[in-house]
Amino acid sequence: MKTIWQPDAERDLRDRLARLTPDAERRWGTMTAHRMICHLIDALTIPLGETPVTVRGKFTANPIVRHVMIFWLPWPKGKIKTMREFLVTQPAEWNTDVARFGDLITRVVERGRQGSGFGPHPAFGHLSHQEWGGLMYKHADYHFKQFGI
Repeated sequence: MKTIWQPDAERDLRDRLARLTPDAERRWGTMTAHRMICHLIDALTIPLGETPVTVRGKFTANPIVRHVMIFWLPWPKGKIKTMREFLVTQPAEWNTDVARFGDLITRVVERGRQGSGFGPHPAFGHLSHQEWGGLMYKHADYHFKQFGI
């Protein structure tokens, strides 16, 4: 499983981000490409501790369950409702939001490669370094595939 800590996986996300356009057609779900970028911004501010969260996951916070969900199970297309913490950032200007997401990738990766810890996830609770890396990559990959990139 790829993690955002792997240089090739980080590069893959950045290359795909560069190919995304604001008018990209979604293949499933309800988000626009711009809304999705803001959603991914929120997904990176959470582990950095910039967006406060309350851990509400009971079943999903179980270490075995979350590991299987992050590393083994495919995510159903358009079937998972997001949590409110992942809908904080509202779309503003496309290039500004895309640049902010790119900057957040840099900050998260630098912090992760230094071995620094991250805050809890609202559904999965406290994650290991490897789980956070896998989740961040898988989440962005899922949404880029949603828009055909």
